[in-house]
Order: sequence, then C-alpha cells, then structure tokens
Amino acid sequence: MFKIKNFISPTIKFPYNMVRGTVEGRNFKAAHYAEEFFILLDSRCQNGKCTVEDFKNILDFTMFPHKVNYKILPEQNPNYSGSFVNEFQFKKTGKDNFVVNHIGYKILVKQDDDGKISKYTALHETRHMFDRIFNPKYNIYRNGKLLNNVKLIDTAAELKNILSAKVDMPMNEVKQKSDKLLKQLTPEIAVDLLQKLRYCLKSEHNAYNQVVKYFLKNRKLKDAFNLKIHLIKNIHIKSKIKYAEKELAKYLKLCRNSD
Repeated sequence: MFKIKNFISPTIKFPYNMVRGTVEGRNFKAAHYAEEFFILLDSRCQNGKCTVEDFKNILDFTMFPHKVNYKILPEQNPNYSGSFVNEFQFKKTGKDNFVVNHIGYKILVKQDDDGKISKYTALHETRHMFDRIFNPKYNIYRNGKLLNNVKLIDTAAELKNILSAKVDMPMNEVKQKSDKLLKQLTPEIAVDLLQKLRYCLKSEHNAYNQVVKYFLKNRKLKDAFNLKIHLIKNIHIKSKIKYAEKELAKYLKLCRNSD
C-alpha cells in the first residue's frame, strides 16, 4: 500500500501571519490583492489586452516583497481562455512511500497573434492564485488514496469533470450522474474528492465574480449580464457548490460511523 506525505513549499505561500484568520478574512485578502493587481494592470492595457511581460511584472510588484514560484504559459486547450494548475513534485522515499511537495503554480492564458492576452483572463486566473496563497488547504494533494484504488481513478476523473465549472449540463443531470459515481467510490475517497471539488468551485465563483465586478466598473454591462446568466443557467456554479457541500457532509458522516 502506498503511503503519501504532503508538504507545502514556502515558495507558494505568504508568511503565516498574513494567511492566518477566518475563511472570510482570507478571502477578503485574496480579493484585495487581486483588485490591487487589476488596477495596475488596467493602466497598462490597450483595447482590453496586455502583454505577458506586463502581466508578470505587475503580478510580481503586487506581491512584493513576497515571492511566489509561478509560471505564465500559453493555454493549449482551444476551448479555454485560461487555466490555473498546481505544480507538484513527487519523491519516492521508500518502497511504497512518497512525498508530494507542492512547489509552484502554472497560469495558462490564451494569447492572440501578437502574443497579448485579455486583461479579464489575467484577472480571473490571478484570483485563483491568490485564493490558493491565502487558503493553504487548496494546495493539498488529495489523490493519495486513489493510488491504492487504481480501478476508481476513471470514476473519480468523470466526477471531477461533471462537477467542474467548465461543464455546461442541466443541474438535475449533474446530480443524477454524480450520485451514481459517488456510490462507486469508497467513502474516504469521496470525501477527499468532494473537498477538492468544493475548493475548486468556490475559487471559480470568486474569480468569476471579480471579473463581473470589473466588467461593471468598465461599463461593459452586456458582458457582465451575459457572464452572470452563464454562471446561473449554464454551469450552475452555486448549485454545484451546495451539492458538493451536502454530499461531503453525508460522506464525512459515513466515514465517522465506520470508525
């Protein structure tokens, strides 16, 4: 049986005295940093676009004097304007023992023919990074138990896809398919996966809301309206968060009762 230890590198977070506090307090700080970043970035943009160099320089300036290990790379998926992923380092320390160290972030952004990116995409993905900097639990590698249940990996991947913020599916269908998939997992794996999905969905909700805010500030009322409708009617982001929290409570109870 594989045994995995999680470590979070100092290179991906701010000092403890800055990230401690309530969930609401940490989210406020993440929003504040994202806002400071966007105000500076907006002043360097033309026609809603910025260079990757300006993106990186302003993000570094916003975080100064703290330094975080991240990379800005081209988005490879033609269906996405941007993505945000954690970078992990795996080290074998024994026959069946591994250490997983979270060492950095990757910000993937779609670039136009001139190599420029949308300032709103930059804001969206940057908010994800600040969410993780100020909420360390977002950074925990939660797939350890799956390594000892290889036959469940495809089931977990399908559930992750259905409950993601990128999937457009009626909510009743989301629930039916998710219920079926969750029953195929062990309660422990279900808990780990639902915690991870809840964090991801909440971060997506934060990022989209921050973009809506600046659509409104820049008087892009139609864009703000269309995005809000998309969040409510197409990807059902709030409903997915509620569903994940409800199922998480249920499977946590199952785990406790089995102890």
